[in-house]
Amino acid sequence: MAQAVVPLLGFNAGVVSVEAASRTDMERMRVAARLQNNMLPRLLGSMAMRPGTAYIGATKSNARAQFIPFVYSVTQKALIELTASKARVWVDDALVTRPSVSTAISNGTFDTDLTGWTDYDEAGATSEWGSAAMKLTGSGTTYARRYQQVTVASGDQNVEHALRIIVGRGPVLLRVGTTAANQTYIRETTLRTGCHSLSFTPSGDFYVVVYSKVDAPRYIDSITVEAAGVVELDTPWGADDLGLVKYDQSADVIYCARSSGQQQRIERRSFRSWSVVDYAPDDGPFGSLNIDGPTLSVSSTTGLATMTASRDYFTSGDVGRLFKMTHNGQTAAANLAAENTFTSAVRVSGISGTGGTRVINLTIEGTWTGTLTLQKAFGEPVGWSDVGTYVGNVTTTIADAADNQIVYYRIGFKTGDYTSDTAEVSLTSPSSVQSGVVRVTGFTSSTSVEVEVLATIGKASEATSDWRAGEWSDRSGWPDSVRLHDGRLFWGMGDRVYGSVSDAYESFDQETEGDSGPIVRSIALGPADGIYWMLSLQRLLVGGVGQEVSVRSSSFDEPLTPTQFSAKRCSSRGGQNIQAQVIDSIGVFVQNNKRRVYELTFSVESQDYVSRDLTRLCPKICYGQVRAFAVQRKPETRLWFVLEDGTIAVMLYERAENVVAWSTIDTDGSFEDVCIMPGSEEDDVYFVVNRTISASTKRYVEKLGKESECVGGTLNKIMDCHWVYSGGSTTNVSGGSHLNGKQVVVWGGGAALRDQSNLGTVSGGVVTVGSAVTSAVAGLPYNGRYTSAKLAYAAKLGTALGQRKRIDHLGLILDKTNWKGLKIGRDFSNLRRMPKMYRGEELADTALLEEYDFDLASFNGGFDPDSRLCVEVQAPYAATVCALAVSMSTNEKPAVADAA
Repeated sequence: MAQAVVPLLGFNAGVVSVEAASRTDMERMRVAARLQNNMLPRLLGSMAMRPGTAYIGATKSNARAQFIPFVYSVTQKALIELTASKARVWVDDALVTRPSVSTAISNGTFDTDLTGWTDYDEAGATSEWGSAAMKLTGSGTTYARRYQQVTVASGDQNVEHALRIIVGRGPVLLRVGTTAANQTYIRETTLRTGCHSLSFTPSGDFYVVVYSKVDAPRYIDSITVEAAGVVELDTPWGADDLGLVKYDQSADVIYCARSSGQQQRIERRSFRSWSVVDYAPDDGPFGSLNIDGPTLSVSSTTGLATMTASRDYFTSGDVGRLFKMTHNGQTAAANLAAENTFTSAVRVSGISGTGGTRVINLTIEGTWTGTLTLQKAFGEPVGWSDVGTYVGNVTTTIADAADNQIVYYRIGFKTGDYTSDTAEVSLTSPSSVQSGVVRVTGFTSSTSVEVEVLATIGKASEATSDWRAGEWSDRSGWPDSVRLHDGRLFWGMGDRVYGSVSDAYESFDQETEGDSGPIVRSIALGPADGIYWMLSLQRLLVGGVGQEVSVRSSSFDEPLTPTQFSAKRCSSRGGQNIQAQVIDSIGVFVQNNKRRVYELTFSVESQDYVSRDLTRLCPKICYGQVRAFAVQRKPETRLWFVLEDGTIAVMLYERAENVVAWSTIDTDGSFEDVCIMPGSEEDDVYFVVNRTISASTKRYVEKLGKESECVGGTLNKIMDCHWVYSGGSTTNVSGGSHLNGKQVVVWGGGAALRDQSNLGTVSGGVVTVGSAVTSAVAGLPYNGRYTSAKLAYAAKLGTALGQRKRIDHLGLILDKTNWKGLKIGRDFSNLRRMPKMYRGEELADTALLEEYDFDLASFNGGFDPDSRLCVEVQAPYAATVCALAVSMSTNEKPAVADAA
């Protein structure tokens, strides 16, 4: 009989697969686990009963949800809850809600007219009713405006109000003040197409003013005072999109992508004011130059127009799409009705004289009074000098004699030169080339669509074959991923990445010169299932269904530019359509089978990123298939992987210490999502949990307790979906209506008032306890379980594998452990509590053991070829296991040769 004392000095190896169970030659296997459920390993080597979850609230209509973190700073953060077609905002663990006020906006839905709204238009601009909306059409230089004075009753003064504004086609401008001319409550702000909820606190009546100077109509569908209750913003994402919306944040804006529709912006104006709006650049990106398509013509150079194709081309999927077309000849046209307003500039080049091109055509029409001044500038459109003045309508040609120089011309009213009405002016330069941009606003037929002119068309009604279609639309597709990198906003779609103009996230203007220009490049991902994720590390990393690509500018990894762009495959694992995550300089992604997890680290040897399997010692840990994951950094780095089977695989990760330790957690229900927010002491970990309460499906938002709250003491939060009672002394612990009908454990006064041997049932939100308390925690029980790997030790004749062996003595080193909740045995059917005697004294039921270290105690392990040690902790008790030591006996049998 051979004997040995084997130290299990740590538990930060985590769970390993049964396939590796026989590798007792590996030092790592001595501290590995076969099962580690609800017992979280720690970097220093201990393991502890996991914290419980606190009930925060329910998702909208208990529907499936995806949570997006908004983090402006550690103290300024919010959770964005997405359900089908709606978004809600959680701040400080409470939904943003509006108080009840009687204030109302008259005719805020514009069903039939604009009654109640005062015309405040500037000359040349028009505000009117149209298409069941307020329609604002500026002149390009003057504003179309409407306002309403809103009465606030004395009881509603100094109470928060909020305007709910739906913009059908933006952007429009808004201000709210004590008069129509000021902005006391809401300073001038831009409202893009989408849904807005803007709060302010009036001390009396207020004025709502909306306006636009764009020479194409802008539509506001409604402006109302929000009703009392939770703020809900409209979104374009359906139930099938949840979990697949990718995002990245810059300051107060979260940029969102989903291939099912147009990109969105979630905007924070304050923690009480939010918007969800379209991300819709006006200048690109555009695809390749038309080669064999039809010619296109636009009926007007500005404003609204009709675009006509020479043959069948358009579909309804083109609505919202951009088109860029180029004509010989440049036009700058505007309706001028204010001082210090000018047309855009036209460019003159070439030579003068017979056959020359150095001329501009000037047309002035309309009924107006004032003095128009023609100006010019050399080289670039700055530093203007006067050429001549006009006080009436005219059509004329002006010759320019500055041969072989570039000269810009414009015309307008200088300060003090405008009197009244509108001058309709245009400048045309036949020597220039002009590229105009339109956005399709309506589909008429395969040869005709309605458009809004975003950049002036060179010539009206003249067909051109020199055009490019926008890359994004319902017809061509939408990006499926987004990432900020190197001062640009990158979108991924198909096998292409689209980088904005440097430091201009809303611009893809191809006319931007030099290294700041936009980047539109293919990265050749192979299977064209899309770009599932992008990561901003030392390089831009791009993942698709078949491979991972490293994008760099040069061997020195300078910033990406339109010309310095090289995409190389660095891995061929293949990713899943789940947002990848960053840990310092390392990327982590889920493989396309949803079952394996890989890291991407920079290799000095290969001078590129390489992939490494993080599940290689436990390949089945994620066989439940990953649906979402998030990274926690404090108190230690943990990755929380929510699986389709409703459990969570947790990875303790520390690359510098070579720690990759897997464990699992489960609950009375199914985990569906995880979201993590930075915190000061510990990061906040939130879950969406699907629970069955009184035979009904509930989806609760729950927050993981802090480790410091789960070590015994007055309030010990080791129970799930728990609530905290604080109030008068009582035996009826109230506040648990969200768990009606469920059996719970209760902790209060430093002791378990109800444990798993004495569960209480919640009825009417109340659970009774045996002694009166002024504070208590109550929630759903769960068990922490640990099973060691094979303990194949104590063999003198070779390996202990295949030999019958037993654990005969056991030593424990514990910290902050309620002895009553800890059980140990050779399997989970043969568990025993810890001895009640410790150092000659009997332990009280409420005793919390700190720095527990005692002699080896006898242990009935039973002889078995597969001898293991099992540990179980029952909520609501705390337990931290620092180390174990087992004394083993092996009944060795020498090998005997078969008889001849």
